[in-house]
Amino acid sequence: MNRRREITGLLLIVLGILIFLSLVSYNPNEEPTISSALSIDNWMGLFGVYIAFLFIKLGIGYSAFVIPVLLILWGVWIFGNKNYPALLRFTVYILLTSIVVSISLAVPDLMHNLNFEAGYSYSGLIGGELAQLLYDWLHLPGTIILLAVALIILVTGYFRWSFYSPLIKMKNKVLKRKTAKSSSKSTRPKTRKTTTTKSRTTSSTSSSRKSSSSSSSKSKSSSGSTKSPRRSYKNYKFPPTTLLKDYSDQDSGRPSKKKIRQNSKKLESSLETFNVHGKVVNVVTGPIISRYEVEPESGVRVKRISNLASDLARILKAESIRIIAPIPGKSVVGIEIPNNQREIIYFQRIVQSKEFQNNQSHLAIALGTDTTGKVKTINLARMPHLLIAGATGSGKSVCINMMIASILYQSRPNEVKFVMIDPKRLELSLYEKLSEHYLVNIADLDEDVITQTDNAIVALRSLEMEMERRYDLLSEASVRNIDQYNQRVNSGKIDNEYLPKIVIIIDELADLMMTSAKEIEGPIARLAQMARAVGIHMIIATQRPSVDVITGVIKANFPARIAFKVTSKVDSRTILDNNGAENLLGRGDMLITTPSNPELRRYHSAYISLEELEDILDHIQNQPVPESEELPSAMEQETKDIDAATDRDELFNEALKLVVTHQQGSASMLQRRLKIGYARASRIIDQLENEGIVGPHVGSKAREVLVDDSYLYSSDDVAKGIDDDED
Repeated sequence: MNRRREITGLLLIVLGILIFLSLVSYNPNEEPTISSALSIDNWMGLFGVYIAFLFIKLGIGYSAFVIPVLLILWGVWIFGNKNYPALLRFTVYILLTSIVVSISLAVPDLMHNLNFEAGYSYSGLIGGELAQLLYDWLHLPGTIILLAVALIILVTGYFRWSFYSPLIKMKNKVLKRKTAKSSSKSTRPKTRKTTTTKSRTTSSTSSSRKSSSSSSSKSKSSSGSTKSPRRSYKNYKFPPTTLLKDYSDQDSGRPSKKKIRQNSKKLESSLETFNVHGKVVNVVTGPIISRYEVEPESGVRVKRISNLASDLARILKAESIRIIAPIPGKSVVGIEIPNNQREIIYFQRIVQSKEFQNNQSHLAIALGTDTTGKVKTINLARMPHLLIAGATGSGKSVCINMMIASILYQSRPNEVKFVMIDPKRLELSLYEKLSEHYLVNIADLDEDVITQTDNAIVALRSLEMEMERRYDLLSEASVRNIDQYNQRVNSGKIDNEYLPKIVIIIDELADLMMTSAKEIEGPIARLAQMARAVGIHMIIATQRPSVDVITGVIKANFPARIAFKVTSKVDSRTILDNNGAENLLGRGDMLITTPSNPELRRYHSAYISLEELEDILDHIQNQPVPESEELPSAMEQETKDIDAATDRDELFNEALKLVVTHQQGSASMLQRRLKIGYARASRIIDQLENEGIVGPHVGSKAREVLVDDSYLYSSDDVAKGIDDDED
């Protein structure tokens, strides 16, 4: 097959050169009817006379020079065994452009009333007749306008230039300048007044904006006139795909058939050097890796092949090799070898795919492609939470940006809201532009994208309260999940507020766990256990997948996990309960496990640039602002809990008498003697500790009693309470 390609390529190159020399030496006076007795000036002789007469005189004139050039290019392409789609597209556009140029060259001859008998000087017969047809129908001005428009369309179509995107960018720049000027004018008097306050100007303005938006949202929700988001938010326009860069001209990184045969033979011989006999029965190529399916001979243990990953990587000169022993559902062993030329998977391709566009979920997330290049998406609502881990530079942050962009392309601002927590203060700061559209307002905080640990704790507690409030609403409506509730709101069966789904994104969990592990782990575990039904979902990422960060409680409640390249097998087992993540290639190469598919699957994350993200966010900023969504105040609830904790239990005096009399500060004793539950007994013990009667908790031992019997009558209040109880 390769020999045929080489011969075909050489013949096309030679034919292109012969035609090119014939056209270069073209003489208008030489025609096929020329006598053989006369001398021929064409370099290719009579063959050149026929070719030049056919292509130039009868064809498209001097535009015919593109024909031999294309023949030479196709010969080189076929001889080099390169991919055809890019060259085929180039050929079509060049031929159409040459026809337009040929017609344009005939326009001067038409102005002088020339025809074929007089001779079209430069356009040829085909170009001249087409020009004559246009001239008869449109006259000279219409013909020139049509030819100019056709030429512009061909040029912009090939280079995929957009007429509309520059206008959008100019409009966005003008709007930015106007908003910046108006905001600077409106904030000048406020900054003078607030210079003496302790808070910064930015925090005061953001808090005032949030308070005003919260008051408006409360008034609207109290009136009970909230409508379906698809009815009340019709003017919102999703970000167009023209905001994303077009990379369709990128060459494929998949190896050629010749390279595949060479690798297969080399792989078989490499296995034989380790006394493992097998044969490559199938090869599946993809944009990043190629999977060679090896069928071992009978008697060969699969474990022997899986232990050869490092040795095969050395022999094949590969960056890393991952071995699937065996492939689920097959009797073969999969050996994944990286391609020499790596193809980048761009976000535009994912968004334009049918799989992404046909997904009607508000929480559809584009992951990228599988090992064969097929687009893959997941539904966060079914996960229902996602845990991501990977070393620095493995593509974790780009993947999070792509997930956010996927939701922005699928959901309106009043259908999905975000709570973003970014302790590193760098990765998610760009999304402050979404504060009026997609970010949830938290009245207790003065920042849109949360960066401080204390604020993160407050936000998680507020989300817990929101979860409980939503459960109350679902219980009153007698529904089981948020989708059923919103359907009844849309149909008018329930006169209540529409509940948007909330996505919590934590970019670096390790930093939060290092500073406040208990305060962070509790709310995360509770939200992960219960929040799915009320439409609250979490995406948590960390670059340090250790057991003190991804604890057993967190891990048990996050069955959907993504692992990018990690440094060791220990980290891979921590996040996936399996090895393999240490052999990934980085830059978006991932392993994923989900509740519906617990076996490991390898995907390649798509890439979205910061410039594309900024264009998307600028587009959203120019859209109508929806009603704000505000979380309940966690600080007010905490104050109520503290006030309630200061009230003594009704059995406090009896418990005090028992503890002091028996000199044993034990909750189990109070359970037996007072016939109460463990929670109430523990609460009474805590109240006794606050009064200084018993000591702190020490393991499983009973608490030390710090007073004796004399204390019962030394304090008037205690003595009076005991006497009242005895009476």
